[in-house]
Amino acid sequence: MHDTLYKRITVTPAIPASTVALLAVIVANAALAFGPWFVRVSDTGPVASAFWRITLAAPMLVAAASRGDGDP
Repeated sequence: MHDTLYKRITVTPAIPASTVALLAVIVANAALAFGPWFVRVSDTGPVASAFWRITLAAPMLVAAASRGDGDP
């Protein structure tokens, strides 16, 4: 009787997850490629630049690690 009241609607994403993952890999690869260039144009030395890159990235890495479910 209540089958007629509700219709099941399936929503498919506009962009497949594999396409989003591929785009994320391409953007990450481009960002890594610009790393040495940013070290060269910075006013600090390479060690100080590496320290600040790790320090600024650490909160995002911690957030990503804490979202995991613990399975390897």
